[in-house]
Amino acid sequence: MHPVSTARSRPHQAQSAARTVIGTLVHKNNQFLLQGDDATPGLWPVSEYAEHLGGLNAGDRVMALLCEKSAGQTVSAVISSRLVSASDTTPALVDELENGTLRLNAPKGLILQAGNSRIELQPDGTLLIDGEDIRTLARHRYIVKGARVEFN
Repeated sequence: MHPVSTARSRPHQAQSAARTVIGTLVHKNNQFLLQGDDATPGLWPVSEYAEHLGGLNAGDRVMALLCEKSAGQTVSAVISSRLVSASDTTPALVDELENGTLRLNAPKGLILQAGNSRIELQPDGTLLIDGEDIRTLARHRYIVKGARVEFN
C-alpha cells in the first residue's frame, strides 16, 4: 500500500506526541518505510506525504513527522519534505553522528586549503599534506605506522 498524498487538514484525533526526524525511504512488501539515521535509529511505516512532493522513491532522504501515541508507540511517519532525491547521487555533505560529532561526507574527495597550506583526502584512502612548514606535535606518545615508511 502506497502512502496517501494530502494537503487537507485532518479532523481532531486523539492526543498524540510528535517529533521530527530525518531518514531514508525504503520500499518493502509494497509499502514505504522510513529508515532513521544515526541520530534517530528506527524503521517506521509511511502513512502520508506532503502533496507538493509529487511522488516518493526508495532512497529519497526525507524529513518526516513521527506521530506517536501517548504510550510512546510510533503509529506512522508523515513525510513533510524531500532533502535529497534518490536520483541525486550526491549524499548529504554533513551528518551528525549519534555521539554528537560531525562527519563530512565527500565521496569524490575533500580539500582543505588556506593560502599555501593544503590537506587533501582522496577517495582511494590517500591523505596529502602540503605546506611551506609542516609541524606535528604529540603531548605523549607519537606513533608512525605503515607498510613502508620513508623519510626524504
